[in-house]
Amino acid sequence: MASSSSRMKFAKKAAEKVIHPPFLKTNIAAGMANPSPPLGPQLGQRNLNVAAFIKDFNEKTAHLKEGIPIPCRIKINPDRSYQLIMHKPPATYYLKQAAGIQKGKMKLGTARTVGIEVVRHLDSEEYKQFLEERKLVVEQNLKELQEVKEAKMLRTA
Repeated sequence: MASSSSRMKFAKKAAEKVIHPPFLKTNIAAGMANPSPPLGPQLGQRNLNVAAFIKDFNEKTAHLKEGIPIPCRIKINPDRSYQLIMHKPPATYYLKQAAGIQKGKMKLGTARTVGIEVVRHLDSEEYKQFLEERKLVVEQNLKELQEVKEAKMLRTA
């Protein structure tokens, strides 16, 4: 009986002690790091000074456009210090910006997966036609958004 109770104590101790890897991979919006979830708890669990990290990250990304997703690798040292390695934003971010869209399929890697049609050759007339069609689509989307907003206002009034 004594051996089973000692095993239980050992199992309880092992369960209480969570060992995190010495690094953290995450995407953080440039200039917009804050202690709210998910970043704050991830750093706090690894015993990092969250406020110091956020200040450091925001200072290092101050020259970038706010909100650009920056893939980060954070190497955590035993003395609670860290090494921050920032990479370039994902290609899909730039593709979405060039196409003028906010959301695409969540797969990464190619333009097609975010809903962008890739053409090999495009002459100036085709591009002009594309821009005119795109303008009409954008105007239609804005009109629909405005109608939805007005409908909400009527329901709440």
